[in-house]
Amino acid sequence: MPKHLLQFVLLLSGAVLLSSNTLRAEPGIRTVTPESVFAHGTRFTIQGNAFKTKNRPAPYIWDDCSAADPGEKWDFVYPNANDPAFRLTYRSPSQVTKAGGRTGGAPLPHNHITKYFAGAHYNSGALDAHAGWDVCAGKNNQEGYIYTYISYYVRADPDWYLVSPDGNDDHNYKEYDYAAGSGYMGDGQNYYFGLHGFENSQGEWGANYPEFNIDMTRLRVDRALMTYYDEIEMPPPQTPTYMVFPKVGGPSPLSGWQKIELVLKHNSSDGFNRFYVNNKLVWEVYLDDDAGIAPAARSETVFGGYARDAGRTEDYKNNWRYYADIYYDHSLARVMLADNADYDLAGIVEPQIITQWEDGSISAIMNVGRLPDSGTAYLFVFDADNIHNSVGQAITLGRDPGDVVRPAAPAGVTVQ
Repeated sequence: MPKHLLQFVLLLSGAVLLSSNTLRAEPGIRTVTPESVFAHGTRFTIQGNAFKTKNRPAPYIWDDCSAADPGEKWDFVYPNANDPAFRLTYRSPSQVTKAGGRTGGAPLPHNHITKYFAGAHYNSGALDAHAGWDVCAGKNNQEGYIYTYISYYVRADPDWYLVSPDGNDDHNYKEYDYAAGSGYMGDGQNYYFGLHGFENSQGEWGANYPEFNIDMTRLRVDRALMTYYDEIEMPPPQTPTYMVFPKVGGPSPLSGWQKIELVLKHNSSDGFNRFYVNNKLVWEVYLDDDAGIAPAARSETVFGGYARDAGRTEDYKNNWRYYADIYYDHSLARVMLADNADYDLAGIVEPQIITQWEDGSISAIMNVGRLPDSGTAYLFVFDADNIHNSVGQAITLGRDPGDVVRPAAPAGVTVQ
């Protein structure tokens, strides 16, 4: 090869490599201010580089269950037609009524909130989608969004009654749903995540794609994670169903509070569904989840769903679901606070409440969540492509003595 041609090829290769590295550069954190200790609710700013852009800085919905009416944030909340004492709404543990007239729900997941979402799979009358079968909330008119990021805590009541009225004791327990139409499961075409083995301390989280004509040809190669059934014949008039069964176990909500995260890309040839439990990837497929579906409204059930263990007798008053710290966004760009400098090794990860986002500066409100109130935690910036800094930025959790509000001196007393 002539020398000048070789130089051109090397120059071109270097430019391509530089361009690739530039495009894939991870976010970098230089400083976090104020440079002091951080408490829950502290306002802080991250300075750095390669944060890229986030058109809507604040999350689409952040629900810490402190509002008066869930309808202010959610388009549908089920159950909403059963006995009022068992409808899904914001409740403190003392506002939960159980079998035998007992009161007191599961403890809150941490001490930074006073209420959670709580609803039960019970109705004294007939059960239907709005009266006991489903405990869930979500948004309609989500068809214009490509990305979804969801984070929340979930727990089932420890006194859950594990008997299904129809005699089918598979304890079907669903979380999340993406549907054509409005409301939970829309107008029929939908897919959902669920838990196989809900009744055990460990279960298998996974997805069923029974009613979407989706392209299931793009799947994770790692067969240790899941088993794919290309097509299962269903009895008429049902269409063949596509199912992918998980192999990776995760703790059940029946055994305590679990952090659920979903990272999704919809309506794209390079789309994907990823499901995490306590920061552990338990589900990953690549697919176009809207392929073959006519353009129309889409609903997204952000948390909750159907449970087989729903009924009218006294025992089903114990079948409560609890949800807390619901973070819902249509961008993968986010800031997370973790308990490990290596994000993949973190056991607690908490989304921060963004107020401003620029390429080199992000402002947010500290959400400590289940992290301890003192000690070291680590900040991670995820850009819109879901790339984050490889090493977390250490910060100190606690309370600056200057932030402590001291009580006023009693009247008539002189302080020397």
